[in-house]
This record gives sequence, C-alpha cells and structure tokens, in this order.
Amino acid sequence: MIEVKNLHKQYPKSTQAALHDVSFSINEGEFVAVLGLSGAGKSTLIRCINRLVEPTGGQVIWGGNDVLSYKGEKLRKYRSSIGMIFQSFNLIERMSTIVNVLVGIIGTIPLRRALFFQFSKQEREGALEALDRVGLKEHANKRVSQLSGGQRQRVAIARALLQKPKLILGDEPVASLDPNTSVQVMSLLKKINQEDKITMMINLHDVKLAKDFATRIIGISNGRVVFDDIPDKLTAEDLENIY
Repeated sequence: MIEVKNLHKQYPKSTQAALHDVSFSINEGEFVAVLGLSGAGKSTLIRCINRLVEPTGGQVIWGGNDVLSYKGEKLRKYRSSIGMIFQSFNLIERMSTIVNVLVGIIGTIPLRRALFFQFSKQEREGALEALDRVGLKEHANKRVSQLSGGQRQRVAIARALLQKPKLILGDEPVASLDPNTSVQVMSLLKKINQEDKITMMINLHDVKLAKDFATRIIGISNGRVVFDDIPDKLTAEDLENIY
C-alpha cells in the first residue's frame, strides 16, 4: 500500500538527522504501532508520510508513485486520502462537534463554502454518521469545549472517518488520556481497522497498548528503525534497543 524508501530528514541547525535511512512497507489493512522515545523521530516519520514535514531525501511510494514529487492538486488529493489524529486533538474549541467533523472535508469543497463553513445536507448527514460510529451522535451540536478528552479524540477520529481515508496516521493519539480512556480509543481504532479495512499507523509510548492492539510494531531509536516485526517477537533486548 505504502512504501518508505531511505527516508531522511535533517532539520535546519540540527547536528543530528531526525530520520536516517528509514525504509519499510505497509500492506493494506495492517495496524502498525510505532514505538520510541520522545525525539526518536516518530512524529517526524508520520508527518513526512503525509507531507506536513518535507523530507530531506528518500521516497514515499503510494500507488506506485513517489508522493514527494506531488504539488498543488495532486498533493491535496493525496492528503485527503489520509486521516490524521493528533495528541492535542487539533479541534476548534468554539465550534460545535459536527462542524469539527466537517472540517475534515474542507480541502475537498469549493473555497467559498470552506471559508464560511457552509456544508451541504449530504455532508452534514455524513458527519452525523461518522459521529454515530464513534458513539457521539447525541453530542453533535455541543461545543467541543464541553467534551471530555476521550470524547474530543473520538471527534477527531470521526473527522478522519468523514474523509473516507485509506490510511489513518496517529501522532500519540492517547498520550494525553487516562489509561482506561486510552484503551477505549485504541479499541475504537482497532474496530475501524477491522471493519473498514483502513490501514493504521499509530505512534505510541505505551508498549502494552502496542502489543495488545497492533498487528506489527516498528521501533525507532535516534531516527533509525531498530525493530520491525509482529508484537510476539518483541523481546526485552529489543525494548532496550528502542528505549
């Protein structure tokens, strides 16, 4: 589905590369957890995949094409096929839950409608459907600021679902949640992965969550892949290499 080849990222004024010669491929329907310390390169990796961060070198192959060459409309179309979930939720606090979900398709509607948050009846129905999937339909007209952290993250997941993505990337999506809520959010992502066959690539700190929910674990240390296998193969020595 997606192949990363010799990906490299060097930030200006940094003496050490954030990513160094990173290579792997992910098949459709996989649930991949990326483990590593803060600063290991996990966030840079997934942000390079969706071009929120521009790599210094290497390739990201999607559908047989190197997406690092995409510009303009091709880049927007590529990004629209990828859902993104952030640790800090990235929601508009003053807006309603349903509008925050609809923000997920702003890049696909005419500019005038996007500027004034004007959405069609069909688009709103799609947003309600996405909220129903994550158990929040009854909160559609509530301000996001009234929701709990776990509910906000489910709004972010509904926003990603509305895009009808082929891939969902998660940048520490449960790091700010309590343990019980973290399990609920990961269970929801796993259910979506299994029911919709949406590929998942999720950055995590929690090794247990990775082993419980992922079908594969990629471990990163100092910008390099030091482990890439199924959870059952992850040993104490591997964890020492990662952490």
